[in-house]
Amino acid sequence: MNYSMSIELSNDNDWAFWTSASILFLSILFAVAGSHSGSEKPETIPDGYIAHNVEEQAIIDEYEERQKLPHIQWLIKNVRVTMSVYVISVHVLALTAIPMLLECKWQTMVALLVLYVLSCLGITGGVHRMWAHKSYKASGPYRFLMMIFNSMANQGSIYHWARDHRVHHKYSETKSDPHNALRGFFFSHMGWLFLKKDPRVRMAGDRLSLADIENLPEVVIQRNNDPWWNLFWCFGFPTLLSLVWGENAKIGFFVLGALRYVLGLHATWAVNSFAHMYGETPYDFHANPAENPCVSLFTLGEGWHSWHHAFPNDYAASEFGVSAQFNPTKLWIDTGAKLGLVWDRKRAHNQWQKRIERNGYTEVETKGMPMFKVTTVK
Repeated sequence: MNYSMSIELSNDNDWAFWTSASILFLSILFAVAGSHSGSEKPETIPDGYIAHNVEEQAIIDEYEERQKLPHIQWLIKNVRVTMSVYVISVHVLALTAIPMLLECKWQTMVALLVLYVLSCLGITGGVHRMWAHKSYKASGPYRFLMMIFNSMANQGSIYHWARDHRVHHKYSETKSDPHNALRGFFFSHMGWLFLKKDPRVRMAGDRLSLADIENLPEVVIQRNNDPWWNLFWCFGFPTLLSLVWGENAKIGFFVLGALRYVLGLHATWAVNSFAHMYGETPYDFHANPAENPCVSLFTLGEGWHSWHHAFPNDYAASEFGVSAQFNPTKLWIDTGAKLGLVWDRKRAHNQWQKRIERNGYTEVETKGMPMFKVTTVK
């Protein structure tokens, strides 16, 4: 099947093409620069993963030497060309879609919101809280539906996403963290995709066991058909769906496919960048992950990140319920439980109470407006 297409840009869309190209070019520069100019000097960032043998250590040593190369040589040896071209291309497509928002039918605008929410749920309630963290259990039909939503998000297979995320939690803010925030904002947001992985990230991932999920039917189906399965659900399905209400197929592809996809990417990436740099850190003063209400707004409740990193086994990924902290993903999972599709939802309130007592906190308060409250401790 040939997925290539020729796109003739109208004058109205020229600005989107050149603007997107300029923005992405600058993003690459910032991302690359960020890998050398984070909040910590490279030599002060912990290694995380420790080599298990001399062969691994030799690979790590060679990588460290490569980081000392002059900038252009370093760039040539470290950039992932194929992934960089892909990321730039989908952004060009997404920005080209913006003028089409003025032309599309109202049903398309509704579908844009609905598909955004569903694809985000495939990340937040699916690969993140269910498959990566095993914070709740679900029936086969529920898991298959979440796999479809996850495929619409098109952020790689469940298997690889869960593997990298488990590495991120095990080695957070070290050289073994796939999107280590200490290497700079743009690196943690999207630059890590432009650059080859630190060998410690690869080695850590190779030594992680995913036996608990790798043989699940929905994981096997998606992984065996990667990348065509995800590409269809991300771009093909929304395009076909738009034809139901008589939308132009091109608008369906660009608006419901490309634009919705890129918005979802940046929502996920914001957790790795904004939520690791800005906000309160009440649950672990020594860790960077923070409570970021703004990130929660766009990620369906993933911004309560201090709680999540302190207690990753909590299915809510937040201390409070949905009336106190914006968390549509928790509401979705709870609805599944009401329908008998979800069970064994884990919570971490007892763990938090023990931490309060162990650390001798005397003042534990909440502040903020309803749905965006945060905890403060002294």
